[in-house]
Amino acid sequence: MYKLAIDIGTTTVHMILFHSSFEVSASGSNPQGQFGADVLSRIKKALSGQDLVMTLILRAEVRGMIIKLCEKSKINTFNINQVVITGNTTMLYSLTGHNMESLARAPFIADYLFGVYIPAESIDIGVSPNAQIYLPPCVGAFIGADAMTGAFACGMASADEGKASLLVDVGTNGEMLLMHDHILYCTSAAAGPAFENSRLSYGSDAISLIATMLRLGILDQNGYLENTFSATDGVNISMSDIHQIQLAKGAIRAGIEVLIETAGLNLSEIDTFYLGGTFGNHLSIADAVQIGLIPHEFAKITRFMGNSALKGAALLLDDENNIAACEGMTQKTRMIQLADCPLFASKFMEYMLF
Repeated sequence: MYKLAIDIGTTTVHMILFHSSFEVSASGSNPQGQFGADVLSRIKKALSGQDLVMTLILRAEVRGMIIKLCEKSKINTFNINQVVITGNTTMLYSLTGHNMESLARAPFIADYLFGVYIPAESIDIGVSPNAQIYLPPCVGAFIGADAMTGAFACGMASADEGKASLLVDVGTNGEMLLMHDHILYCTSAAAGPAFENSRLSYGSDAISLIATMLRLGILDQNGYLENTFSATDGVNISMSDIHQIQLAKGAIRAGIEVLIETAGLNLSEIDTFYLGGTFGNHLSIADAVQIGLIPHEFAKITRFMGNSALKGAALLLDDENNIAACEGMTQKTRMIQLADCPLFASKFMEYMLF
């Protein structure tokens, strides 16, 4: 029995194919990037009449990745009969062809939250036609199934009484979840593509370079840079790059502060800080603290989770009881809308600074 876990992100698509004797993975770009870098742009395009083509190219990308993964593993795609597909709410709407109207307008209440099995033939991604594909539950328009499977991978479904754990999944849409006393506080902030490097002048060392520039006094707390700075041959950083990092880290850090205050806690009362997303694979905690992305109180309690959403999806394939536990978390959530939160606005301006 071959099992497949898929995470459809706004920027990238990741999957793991596994069996009792092997495990292989693959990743690729989300082809919907041509319709916009963030989910709001995608929703707008879908509602303008591009929805069908967006759905078809996404399915085609997933199908193509599955074919390549099976060729590598020397198995037939039709032998895959257990599948879990996680992703943010917008991506799951697009994959299944669900109308995005409810995601487009205030108060942004998603009219469908998944947590269902669908027949494989309904989305045509090339697996066994007899397979039932499980789509994990979403919490809302901007807290998707990826956040829930990520929280499950961090053990939040079975968190101890009195303990407080925080997950921040750093991606195009930064999702933040805080579990405390059996309540899962959730919020999201638009971080944009900066942390996934799709619009920076160069690769993934931007945070380390900015942190070093701050330590050396090359950059001040306002982030002002008169000219493009060249660190070494081919490694440059511009004022535009720095501004994108400021916007992204300001939104994430402000969201963290709002979530913790809403739960009635302070930074020192967080027991474990989980950092999700491939962004964290090469991140220095000291550098993240230096630029203000992560509070210094978290320096010794940070655990890198990599793609926590995909790991959680794989766990749901491992045991049917895990599906019930993941769904159970959605029954004890509390959503915080940052757009309506004065504290977020003030914290965002504060943490735009370095």
